[in-house]
Amino acid sequence: MSSEKTLPSVDLMSCQHGGEVIPSIAIERIISLRNEGIRVYLDGIDKLRKARDLMQQAGGCQYLYDYDKAVESAIKWSDTRPDQA
Repeated sequence: MSSEKTLPSVDLMSCQHGGEVIPSIAIERIISLRNEGIRVYLDGIDKLRKARDLMQQAGGCQYLYDYDKAVESAIKWSDTRPDQA
């Protein structure tokens, strides 16, 4: 699974009052990226909950010890490949 995303293109505009360069990104692109980020985040939360439920069913228990710490560690290790965790 490739997680490479294309960054939004930036149009450069020069300011009339001092020659400053101001980046301009289409508002639709910003909204689109935000909405996609929210969708992916919510999908991830849903998958974490489903994984927790499956592990609880497999173990016959109501609580998974340190599950929250494992999830937190996985988020902090976002640059680590799964085989290195």
